[in-house]
Amino acid sequence: MGTGKTSLLRVLGGLWRSTPGSVKMLTDFGHHGVLFLPKKLFFTDGTLRQQVIYPPKEIYPDSGSTDDERILRFLELAGLSSLVARTEGLDQHVDWNWYDVLSPGEMQWLSFARLFYLQPRYAVLDEATTALTEEMESELYRIGQQLEMTFISVGHRQSLEKFYSLVLKLCGGGRWELMRIKEE
Repeated sequence: MGTGKTSLLRVLGGLWRSTPGSVKMLTDFGHHGVLFLPKKLFFTDGTLRQQVIYPPKEIYPDSGSTDDERILRFLELAGLSSLVARTEGLDQHVDWNWYDVLSPGEMQWLSFARLFYLQPRYAVLDEATTALTEEMESELYRIGQQLEMTFISVGHRQSLEKFYSLVLKLCGGGRWELMRIKEE
């Protein structure tokens, strides 16, 4: 709360420049190796397919094909099979604003379907599961691990710790602590 977690993610993602001080990246994530799931999710106008494959393939060229079976599988894994019926298919243009029609949980599920579809090497999640139950959160993280993604998360739930070996705690005033999570 108020220690700069989201700001740090924005600097790491290249959205903001650090003013005083500096940020050094000790690893090269690769040109398309990182996908950020922000607190405020972004949805484009258009079809359900367009929501899942955003950003377009030319931005993430290694994301694979946009075949129906693959997209439907990731929607199912994210708990959104019913959304296909609501939208009358993957390619039916809808005349609604996705933010007005989807619940906060459905928006987060849809962002995970997008994450599974794009399959980046690293997924940076900024409170990406706040509207989900801990059970659904665990299931989505488990699927991401099976897809061989490394997660970097900002979150307040203790339940997230089981997916990590290290915690970076921002203490405010430029202070921080790096702690190893005990394995049970």
